[in-house]
Amino acid sequence: MDVNVALNRPSYLSSVRPDAWGSHGPHLGNDGDKTNCHGMVYGNSVAHTLENDVYPWYVVDLGVALEVDGVNLTNRVDMARK
Repeated sequence: MDVNVALNRPSYLSSVRPDAWGSHGPHLGNDGDKTNCHGMVYGNSVAHTLENDVYPWYVVDLGVALEVDGVNLTNRVDMARK
């Protein structure tokens, strides 16, 4: 059984992109919302680094040492088309 151990855990981004719809902070990357990944930045469920971030990174603090079998990342659909 797959369990999302990162769900709503403390998370960190190398940079955060603010825009007219608010700040796209790291907590939005592991909020469990899989319905707002289609380029709808204003849907407020997309973590986003600055465009000039040369080495972007994302970290989730799981709180304990765990053996992780896999990581599932979903890119914004509009960004995948470019």
